[in-house]
Amino acid sequence: MMESRQTRLDDVTLVSRSARIPSLSSSVRDIFDIATSPRVVWSAPDETTVLGSGAAATIVATGSDRFESVRDAAESLFSTGDVHAGSEVARPRLFGGFAFHAERADSKPWKQFPNAQFIFPRVQITWSTDTHTETDTADNDSHAWITVNAVDPGATPDAVEYRLSQEIERVKTLESTNNSRSPPGVTCRHRRTSRDAWNRGVTAAINRISADNLQKVVLAQALEVELEETPVLGDIITRLGEHYPSCYRFIIEPVPDTPVDQRIHTDVNAMTTVGSEDIHNTSQSPAFFGATPERLVSVRGRTVETGALAGTTGRGETTAEDEWLAAELARDEKNVHEHELVAETIREQLSPYATAITSDSRRVRKLATVQHLWTPITATLEEHKHALSLVEALHPTPAVGGLPPTTAAETIRETEPFDRGWYAAPVGWIDAAGYGTFVVALRSAVAHDDAATLFAGVGIVADSNPDSEWDEVQLKYRPILDELESNDADDDTINQAQSEISTHTQGTVDDTMNESASTSISTPDTTVPSESNSQSNTTMEPTSDADADVDADADTNTNTNIDDTE
Repeated sequence: MMESRQTRLDDVTLVSRSARIPSLSSSVRDIFDIATSPRVVWSAPDETTVLGSGAAATIVATGSDRFESVRDAAESLFSTGDVHAGSEVARPRLFGGFAFHAERADSKPWKQFPNAQFIFPRVQITWSTDTHTETDTADNDSHAWITVNAVDPGATPDAVEYRLSQEIERVKTLESTNNSRSPPGVTCRHRRTSRDAWNRGVTAAINRISADNLQKVVLAQALEVELEETPVLGDIITRLGEHYPSCYRFIIEPVPDTPVDQRIHTDVNAMTTVGSEDIHNTSQSPAFFGATPERLVSVRGRTVETGALAGTTGRGETTAEDEWLAAELARDEKNVHEHELVAETIREQLSPYATAITSDSRRVRKLATVQHLWTPITATLEEHKHALSLVEALHPTPAVGGLPPTTAAETIRETEPFDRGWYAAPVGWIDAAGYGTFVVALRSAVAHDDAATLFAGVGIVADSNPDSEWDEVQLKYRPILDELESNDADDDTINQAQSEISTHTQGTVDDTMNESASTSISTPDTTVPSESNSQSNTTMEPTSDADADVDADADTNTNTNIDDTE
């Protein structure tokens, strides 16, 4: 059993060493299978892909000050560092996330997930190419870096460098395979929210909105599934990357039995040699995983990148219908109003920290199964701020919580018969400089042994229809459910849900639904000039071949009713 203990900050020695392995043939799928728990995976557009194995240190926190507690502990941990990364891409990072609510979730499937937890990997493997902005090499080939970290009073550079040499030989001799194993198969489903309970909850929320107690609220559902086999997460995250390349993919396994009253928890066996006991995990640890399109915030230097993704319609069965739906979405008065509520709130949340905030032109972002109104937002900070300070300022956005935030949170707690845990909450990474990227953990699930719990939600406004919202939640389960169901699973439910979105224009789709293999439209990358009153008309490149941005004409209005996204 791994021994661990809490270490006083003045006792901590952080040692980190890295080495490059050119043209590493092993993939995330290959190495994830042999990695030691807790394992983390992070893969994002325009960023490096990182896999973490084991925990040299873990930061935990709870309560309303959890963001500040994690930030302070991270700064203390990194301040002790003897780091020789050799490249910026190989720099050591902390990976983790937070619960949606300030209180810890003590019920399944979240029992082993603290209110906030960040893992400092014992071994970190980073894949990069020259197309990544962080790469500081001129080599055009794909390459990888291995970083070994130790946090312990007895850690020495010699011990870390010896472990690094072991890890290099380990991955160089690993046999690479491109064979993806079949999904585990779903044998049983259990809805945490019944149809009647859903109708009552949505109706109650609409009544609060009508009484001017709420402007909007996002309500979610949970779907528990039993599986024929334990899911192979390395395969699942690889397939999610193939199907949703413009989304942010992640896997986070919690560190069990980590005391919440200890800021930094360290593994005193961090520098044991690599033996057979380190290679294979004998049991499946619980894991939170997903592929979300919504970035909460990226911070690098004094530059902040975020955005508003709110206002949704479906995709058409023909090109003409698809273009008509996009035009209706772009001109819809109610949707534009809903979208601007989200965008304006984000700008207000950033304003205390920024000297300048710029919104690009509002546009329609075409994705495989849905189309969203999207406004990219950038800010220039007055002074350097830690990424977690911006995460705290922005979470939760109105796209996943509601307005006003306090009343929306109360409505969520009273209505949802389960705890959100880390669903719809910030997940991401930070480094020693305080830079980082965090996403909103949508289109996600928790897997444990031969079971998984999926989450999806919709934004509720005054004219929402409970039946339409129910139908759309079922569609939003599909990206994760498709990776769990056997290949011969019936696709009728996908087509039916897609049809509901196309016909019920007053319905909503959350920010999680983006690319899906069931689309009938292949969208070119296009951008149409905007007549909106945005602060900037900078054209943003689409994030994948399945995505295209069409600027929205904000000066025209129709009566099409399409709800805000989750």
